[in-house]
Amino acid sequence: MTETTRIERKRKKSAAKNTAANKNKNRNIFKSVALVGLAIVLVIGFFAAGAVRSIIGGAPPLDIAKIQEQSQTTFFYDQDGNPVTEYFGFENRIWATLDEIPDKLQKAFIAIEDKRFEEHKGIDLIRIGGAFINNIRGGYIQGASTITQQLVKTLYLTPERSYTRKIQEAYLSYKMEKEFTKDQILEAYLNTINFEEGNYGVKAAAKDYFGKEDLNDLTLKEMAVLAGLVRNPSSYNPRRNYHGSEDRRHITEDRAQLVLRAMLDNDFISEQEYEEAKAEELHVVKEATRLQLYDMAPFIEYAIYEVRDAVIKLKGWQDDKEGRQRADEFIYSNGLKIYTTLDKDIQKTVEDTLYNWEDYPQLSEDDNSLPQPQAAAVVMDKEGYLKAIVGGRTPPTNKRELNRAMTPVMMGSTIKPVSVYGPALEEGESPATIYHNIPVKIEGWAADQDFPRNYGGGGYTGPTSMREGLRRSLNVVAAQTLTYDVGFETSKTYLEGLGIDPSHIQVNGSGLALGTSSITPVELAGAYSAISNGGTFNDPISVLKVIDKDGNTIIDRTQNRLQRKIFSESTSWLLVDMLKDAAKNGTGKNALIPGMTVAGKTGTNTEYKGVAFAGFTPYYTGVVWIGHDEGKPLGDGVQGARYAAPLWQAFMARIHEEAGLEDRDILDKGPEELGLVQKRICKISGKLAGSNCPSEDVIVDWFNPSSVPTETCTQHGVIQVCEETGKFPAPYCPDEAIATKSVYFLESSSPYWQLSQSEINKWIPKAYFGFNSMAEVNSLSIDNPEHQNYFCHIHTEPPEPEIDERIDDALDNLKDFFEGLIPGKGQNKGQDNNGNNNDKNEDHWNNGNNGNNGNHGHNKNKDRENDDNHEQGSNWYDEDWNE
Repeated sequence: MTETTRIERKRKKSAAKNTAANKNKNRNIFKSVALVGLAIVLVIGFFAAGAVRSIIGGAPPLDIAKIQEQSQTTFFYDQDGNPVTEYFGFENRIWATLDEIPDKLQKAFIAIEDKRFEEHKGIDLIRIGGAFINNIRGGYIQGASTITQQLVKTLYLTPERSYTRKIQEAYLSYKMEKEFTKDQILEAYLNTINFEEGNYGVKAAAKDYFGKEDLNDLTLKEMAVLAGLVRNPSSYNPRRNYHGSEDRRHITEDRAQLVLRAMLDNDFISEQEYEEAKAEELHVVKEATRLQLYDMAPFIEYAIYEVRDAVIKLKGWQDDKEGRQRADEFIYSNGLKIYTTLDKDIQKTVEDTLYNWEDYPQLSEDDNSLPQPQAAAVVMDKEGYLKAIVGGRTPPTNKRELNRAMTPVMMGSTIKPVSVYGPALEEGESPATIYHNIPVKIEGWAADQDFPRNYGGGGYTGPTSMREGLRRSLNVVAAQTLTYDVGFETSKTYLEGLGIDPSHIQVNGSGLALGTSSITPVELAGAYSAISNGGTFNDPISVLKVIDKDGNTIIDRTQNRLQRKIFSESTSWLLVDMLKDAAKNGTGKNALIPGMTVAGKTGTNTEYKGVAFAGFTPYYTGVVWIGHDEGKPLGDGVQGARYAAPLWQAFMARIHEEAGLEDRDILDKGPEELGLVQKRICKISGKLAGSNCPSEDVIVDWFNPSSVPTETCTQHGVIQVCEETGKFPAPYCPDEAIATKSVYFLESSSPYWQLSQSEINKWIPKAYFGFNSMAEVNSLSIDNPEHQNYFCHIHTEPPEPEIDERIDDALDNLKDFFEGLIPGKGQNKGQDNNGNNNDKNEDHWNNGNNGNNGNHGHNKNKDRENDDNHEQGSNWYDEDWNE
């Protein structure tokens, strides 16, 4: 072996050793690195696991209540249980059970959002990988969230993009799949997802976008559009794409076809169904539900307020701004079913009448944005159930617009029956109670005014019954009734009992008797309804009951409703009878409905700032108001009888005619059945009519037995006067000059004494000023020098007989003379065969002695006249004979 060879071998061995050493060294380094790496991984894993545990521990609880308590749309129903409108806040959600959701609609969502929904446990690892690879390759960017994950994120997590949220989402999804069935998860998902424009859940979206309330009415393409919306609601919004400023319908069409293709690929639909759906023309509703005003808004909004107040009481919340906001949110987000008293036919009739009425007062041009004057109307039944509410003469265009039917306004004289005349009747007065409609001070009326003006500043009628005062709407009569027989505080108590808010009542003369108190038309309708209901007030309601989404009745207005007796049945009958009279013969004639009984009262505000009419039929109570929103005058002569009464008649007549209602009496019981009695009353003294009260001064009316006057009128009398002098007849006043007159002796306390004699004669033509009573007249004697001034002073001598009378008397006397010379003749002179006295002069004397009505002073003078005539007759015969 050569040295070279040996050296080469040695070098190779050395190299091999070095290589082995290096390998061992590298192996040791790798082991060390591996160990270090493992240690690092274990440390990181340990800390990561701890972090994950911490993240999972921070996840919110999987609370089923989150599903159940989602905001749901509330619905209103009419009196017959028919749907009227939906009501929601920020989220329009109508919960649909899985049974209500067609299978193909379910499959549309599964196909495009989570085709392995039935297989995974909340997280789809295959979908995650596929989405990752597809996104890396630059394909269509798709999400990896399952339906369960989407539901979890919506219900329990924030929309932020972070590993923390993703970890919590995965954890909660896995947990949800363990605690809920697939059907429960899918139902919750389909009722939770956002479809844009305030729509949440498939049922709300189907109705809003396609007008389909029943999900079974959806076409396959419409289902595909809804399923395609979920990924990007803003971009795929069919309304925006079809009806927006730019035609972008191709975006919706492409997305729908993608969904349909996914359904076909997953064998959810057939090829034929796929092709037919692709070719289908889509029809999208142009106006969004959230922008639409609910039907019959004035009534519905009144009902909302009523439910709001009831919810505040139910929950024990404060009735303040915060409490009302909480109650509003409770109503629109809890899927309530609110059953109202609304009669849709009546509501439509009143709306149509007010919106199209052509006889409103014509005003000069106004800078108000709304047509003026405005109007409001209310209709309710006798039980106080509201049937229609209209808050303006034009349809509302926005939610929560001014509703004048529930806004305090001056109702004028329509307040009188409930603030003055009803209370007066209940306190013991009658329709025949007499007041004095004259311009004299009413003690206690007002500090700055002696008495109110009647309409137009005049209209004084002197002695006036309560019935006449109501019929003619006389302010002075109402003021006297209020001040003398009711009292301000008592009137206020009655109004409060009839449902008028105390803050709306002015406790003074004008507020109570003239209608300057501002009350709402709904309040006034409720008060009038009590009259037609026999005096029982029922708190006006627009809501019957409220049922929650679980079917529980949480509010029942028919059970906790305020009800109280204000007037007796007899008082109600009297007041109804007076209001019938006011409609038939008074200011309410223009409200009469042919073939239907009507009772009611007009109202005209001071300076013609508004007019009204309130009344009722056997079936319904109605109130209408016309006025300017800014309280401006409507113009001279604009009065309730001319403008409000005809408008009331227009819609009330239609209501009764369209319903085919037949006439009947307003109250079930008649006056006799209620114990009322009719009496004749002197219309001046207010007492029972006496024998001397002339028929024109007597009225007949109904009374409660306790209110019948206990005194009989003695103020009327009958006297005889010489027409030539106006004084009592003297002995020689000829018969043709003597007139019999009915007179009235004013009581010493009569307010008419504050007036001049000419004014008194204007209103009491029979007023007699010389004496205070008939007894004083009867005490007069012409023989008394102190009385002679009261007797005729021109007829002081007997009248000369006419020539024919003198000849006749002479012949009679001559005949009597010769008969007296014949025996047996003339012995029974002056008697008939029965011995009765036929002496003319004697008979004349007796008639005078029995003069009418005990006019003793005049009859005594008449006796002397007869005696003198007899004596003068004998003397005249002698003288005549001598001629």
